[in-house]
Parts: sequence; C-alpha cells; structure tokens
Amino acid sequence: MHPSAVDYGSRFFSTYCKEQSGITIVDIGSQDVNGSLRDVAPSGIKYIGVDFCQGKGVDVLLTDPYVLPFGDASVDVVVCSSVFEHSEFFWLLFLEVMRILKPDGLFYLNAPSNGFVHRYPVDCWRFYPDSGLALVAWGKKNGYAPALLESFIGEKYGDVITEDMRNEYLWNDTVAVFVKNEEFKGKYLDRIVLSLDAYSNGRFDNPEIPTNEQFFTEDFLLLNKQRDELCVLRESLKERYEREAEAFKERYEREAEAFKVLYEREVEALSCIVSERDNQIDSLSHEISVLVNSRSWRLTTGLRSLGYSARGLRNRIRLIVSFARSNGGFLRVLSKSVSVLRKDGFSGLKQKADCVGPVAHGA
Repeated sequence: MHPSAVDYGSRFFSTYCKEQSGITIVDIGSQDVNGSLRDVAPSGIKYIGVDFCQGKGVDVLLTDPYVLPFGDASVDVVVCSSVFEHSEFFWLLFLEVMRILKPDGLFYLNAPSNGFVHRYPVDCWRFYPDSGLALVAWGKKNGYAPALLESFIGEKYGDVITEDMRNEYLWNDTVAVFVKNEEFKGKYLDRIVLSLDAYSNGRFDNPEIPTNEQFFTEDFLLLNKQRDELCVLRESLKERYEREAEAFKERYEREAEAFKVLYEREVEALSCIVSERDNQIDSLSHEISVLVNSRSWRLTTGLRSLGYSARGLRNRIRLIVSFARSNGGFLRVLSKSVSVLRKDGFSGLKQKADCVGPVAHGA
C-alpha cells in the first residue's frame, strides 16, 4: 500500500469514526502488502480483514471475491483501499458492500486515477472524478439509496528520493466516502477534503458541483510543466549559445586585429630594411658613376690597360718557360720556341706544350 493510501485512510478514520466505539469495520483486500489500514484504525473497534489471498492481516479468506460472508445490514463501516482497480466486476462488489452495511453505514473507497500497470492478479481500472456519482447511480438502479458524502483526487505525495521509492509516489488517489442511505447524510458533517492543503475535482457540500475542478490530470500538468521548462531551457541554451558565439566573434576580431597590427608592423619593418638597402645601392651606384666619370678614372685608363697587358705577357712568359722545361735544354728549346712563335704564334706554342705534357708552374 503506497503512502498516500495509508494517509487518506487515516484521515477517514479520524474524520468519520473518531467518536464511534464498538463499531465493526470490514477491510476488503486487507492483506498487508507494504502497509495496511488496520495500522491506522481507531482503537476500541472490531476490525475484520477479508481477502481472497491468505496472508498477514487477513482474518477471513474469501472463496468468491463478489460474495462477502456477512449478514445484511450488519456492518458499520467498510473500507476498501487499492482494490477496485484489480476487481474485474467492481460494480458487483459495490452492491455487496451496500448489502452488508447498516442503513447509516459508511463505505470508504480509495482507488488510483493514474499510475502504471500493477497486477494483483489483474489491473483493470482507473477512477476519474465522476466515479463516485456513477457508483451512486448504479446503487440506486439496484434498489439502494446511497449518497456520496465527498470525493476528490489527491495530489502526488512527497519527492522521489531513490529509484526504489519511485513507484510509491506516482499515484493520484481517487477517494470517495458513501453513506448507505442518503437520509443519514446529516449525521456526518465533517469532511476529509477540508483537512487537505491541495486536491482537485472535489465534491462535498453539493456533490453535483465540483470544487477546484481540474480538467487535466496531474500527470498531464507535470508533463506540460516539464515541456515548458524544456522550452525555457532551450531558449536559455540558445541565448547562451548566441552570447558565447558573440563573445567568440569579438575575441576572434580582437585577435585578428592584433595580428593585423603585428603583420603591418613586420611589413613596415621589412619595407624599411628594403628601402635602406635600396638607398645603399643607389648610393653605391652613384659613387661608381662618379668614379667612372671622374678625371682620375680617365687618367688611369692607360695604366689599367698596361696592367692588363703585363698580366697577359707574364702568362706568355710562363708558357715559354714551361715548354722549355718539358722539352730539354733551355737555350735550345728557346730557339725552337722562337721559331714556333714566328710561325704559329702563342697559340701554336701552347698547343705544342700541351702535347708534350701538362704545364708545370714553378718559379
């Protein structure tokens, strides 16, 4: 039994049974599965738990889930929590409850309006805001005169702390309280719903007029809330992305501008170096031009030509000496060399020297 079912059961007992002692309470589906209404029932009463499965909290084992082993109008209160969703023919069980209740007897019903599939052994139904009125109409159609004292849909309980606890906090319980005979409505003036901070689709003073009517289930509202939060998050991420993109753009532009300045400085420095070299070349060119056109350059032209000739003559003398050394005595060869010079010139002399052997450069 999930926490909200236990809490609403406790509120029922404190609201409707606080001044009744010695009454008989029958709990349909009383097997203790993670809790039981017996744990929160008032003292000084006769509590009988019935179920079609044997287990903790079961006093009477049912052979037929739609036949309660009690006489007509013999029970003061019947409580049934987290059972009707598993009953294939819950409307038959409702009539059986009406049968065993005393005329002023009360029926407390708690069944889920939402939640996941949970079979014990089947899971067939969920109960919406008009379920209580439908059961009243069904009872009247079958010869009873029940009245709906109150009904409401409770909010989810608590925060989900761990994964293991998640299933215990998913439920929005539909709670309804009936009196067997509508002529005893005035006997019960207090209501569970008045002790709640939050609920939806409540019916109490005038069951035909709902209070805090809500057309969307809490699951749907939570889904819409999550969707809205997702949209806000998406917009936030979009704005963050745009801000970061703008910041990156500004940073890139600053870095590009800094690089541009650095590049321009480098180009300017290289331009200065090139300009300086150009100036040096121009200066040297000018100096050469001045030198070439100077009087001293013109006066020394002959001396430069003589120097060139002297260098040529020196090479020729070295050639003759080399030829002479490679061919024997100096005087004899000198005479022969002169003959070759007269006949073939220096080119012929060089050719003959090359035929004899490589030129040896000596003293």
